[in-house]
Amino acid sequence: MRTTDSKRIPLAFLAACSALWLTAAVHAQTPTIVTAFGEFDSGTSNQFVEVTFSEAMNLDALDPHNYTVAGYTVLDAKFFVNNESVASPNTVILQLNSPLTNSFSLVVNNVQSVSGATIAAGASVAGTLDPLSSIDIGVFSLTGTTLYEGPGSYLVNASGQDIWNNQDGFRYVYTTRTNNFAVVVQVPYILPADQWSKAGLMAREAIDPSDGGSRMVAVFTTPLATQLGLDGTYGENSLSVAVRDTTDGGAYEPNDYIGDGAIAPVYPNQWLMLTRVTGGTNDLFTVYGSTNDADWIWLCNFDPVDTGASNAFPEVVFVGLCSSTDIYPPNNELVTASYQNFGDYVVHLFLTDSPTNTTVESGSSATFSVVAGADSSFSMNGVTSPFVSYQWYTNGVVVSGANASIYTIPLATTNLSGLQVYCAVNAISPFTGSTNSAKATLTVLENPAPPTIVTAFAEYDSGTSNQYVDVTFSEAMNASSITDPADYSIAGYTITNVMLFTNNLGVGSTNKVILELSKPLTNSFTLVVTNLQSFSSVPIAADTSAAGAVDRLNSIDIGIIDAPGADTTYYEGPGSYLVNSSGQDIWNDQDGFRFVYTTRTNNFAVVVQVPYILPADAWSKAGLMARETIDPSDGGSRMVAFFTTPSATQLGLDGTYGENSLSFQVRDTTDGGAYEPPVPTNYIGDGVIAPSYPNQWLLLTRATDGTNDAFTAYASTNEINWTWVGVFNPVTNGADTPFPPVVNVGMCTSSDIYPPLPVPPELA
Repeated sequence: MRTTDSKRIPLAFLAACSALWLTAAVHAQTPTIVTAFGEFDSGTSNQFVEVTFSEAMNLDALDPHNYTVAGYTVLDAKFFVNNESVASPNTVILQLNSPLTNSFSLVVNNVQSVSGATIAAGASVAGTLDPLSSIDIGVFSLTGTTLYEGPGSYLVNASGQDIWNNQDGFRYVYTTRTNNFAVVVQVPYILPADQWSKAGLMAREAIDPSDGGSRMVAVFTTPLATQLGLDGTYGENSLSVAVRDTTDGGAYEPNDYIGDGAIAPVYPNQWLMLTRVTGGTNDLFTVYGSTNDADWIWLCNFDPVDTGASNAFPEVVFVGLCSSTDIYPPNNELVTASYQNFGDYVVHLFLTDSPTNTTVESGSSATFSVVAGADSSFSMNGVTSPFVSYQWYTNGVVVSGANASIYTIPLATTNLSGLQVYCAVNAISPFTGSTNSAKATLTVLENPAPPTIVTAFAEYDSGTSNQYVDVTFSEAMNASSITDPADYSIAGYTITNVMLFTNNLGVGSTNKVILELSKPLTNSFTLVVTNLQSFSSVPIAADTSAAGAVDRLNSIDIGIIDAPGADTTYYEGPGSYLVNSSGQDIWNDQDGFRFVYTTRTNNFAVVVQVPYILPADAWSKAGLMARETIDPSDGGSRMVAFFTTPSATQLGLDGTYGENSLSFQVRDTTDGGAYEPPVPTNYIGDGVIAPSYPNQWLLLTRATDGTNDAFTAYASTNEINWTWVGVFNPVTNGADTPFPPVVNVGMCTSSDIYPPLPVPPELA
């Protein structure tokens, strides 16, 4: 029953239990127990139970005899008091005689609220243990206090000389993580003792209360510029990072670091994230900041393998919340820090496009795709990092190697009809989060129509002097029936070999074959075929013929190639090519790539669309090039190249994710080092523009008058609106001479594998 009475209400409870009282009319509401949490101090081995009441409580709540935990003795009871001596009169911290081993029951009697209402006799609540422990480490003057307010939420009082130099002094609320992790916390506020008082996250190699010199990585907030500390100084107003790479060595700010003062804390919405990705050889810690738990800005990378002791942290490290006053020497002042939402970071994934039911003809390929997104982004210098990985399933079974956003069944047969296909989308380690696409059904039908020849185009390799004819059939063919050279004829020429066009994933196109001829073609031709069958065993008409045309471009492998002559160009019609290429790179003083080229004299503007790239490596390349000379054994010619790289979500054959960039590179002296034109004078820079497949267009122009020689690169997603990317003039660089009037211009493709491996990318 609610009653109105005149009572004395304590406004603040001090450590000595003194109080200021005010007489006021209040409503007497019976208090209840809201929560009871067990919190362990591993430095002192003291066990505490933190009790939250529904009402502000009177001083009888500080009598330990009013509390019972079965099997334990309550030694002390006190209100939680922050560093400004302001008590929380509804929060009582009990000290027990020994550590709790599991969950417990708390019984409370004879305590009253400040309005005089007595708690129900034998009031009880089930208590749970805080999964984290607390400890004071290093040089500190006062024992800190941790108030656990529920999963991920803490109020921490800490002294400690600092998190810096060769010995830290701070309070640590911690747990452990093994190998990769991504932990996050929100810091709603900090009540500072000093301008550099700290509240944040730490990963630490060792826990020793008497020794603060462990190797560690820490990111923390400091007070705002308008916040006045207890020592009379105003806040440093910064997010800051400190690392220590050798035990008892000096802590420092990493070189790879945004820097103190670059980002000011935004209370109460300041979020911090600390991640680790370790493989034993490398041990990369990365720090991010955010104001909304969604858009994360990179602050710092730190890898102890590259610094100091040159060895990784152990597999198991201590991870948690670090708080320090930053008072030299330590005195009786504390910092109070509020933490919320501490825990492993979960990326919330969503699907904007799931695979759909697909019907194909027997012998053809079947492709399924998924488009995934996330409500989180991780940005470093404007480049957003990949956040998802893919795993495809058929009939509930993992498909080995199907780890891209697109999954292709290269050869669909009627016995696969009814196959159920779906994709599991997961956040990339160290982040967690997952979602599954809808299931799609594959239907495979026989094709009763007889096959025909769609196109026949001649394509010449100027490096090997080999002549090829690329033949496309109207439907999937029986592979064993289309690889006999005797079934093909071109008057005046001998067919010496027939091969299926196969991409870098080893997937053969059963409607595309490449014929190798005995000598180069001199003009147009007629191809005649016989004795071939479709995949559905329907024969092609006897002596089916097709008029063939010659590609006006040539192909050549230049520089360091894994298997000279093994790379392929498939000409699909005017302006359209599929290219397989190995090659070490387009970079340094020697290129290694496949060039599909022609010549241009003086001024030109050439354009190409790159619908996709199947990468071998993060820096696999597909684009345009203007090159001074053609020499298959020498990759050091002067050149200008503008190309795309794989998108951030594309996984290369070497296990790296795409560089997600358009890039402009030049070589201004023969056999000199290639480079990116200086930023920002005449180049937008790598990572500023991400490729937009399948609508990525590239344009390379030249304007020369013999004195100046300007090559300019542009990018577009619609072939209408062009964005300037860079300009290069060899007259003002390197050899100080223009390119010759006639240059070689075309499409350049490289796997970017050092040393070259047989894993070429495919370009369409």
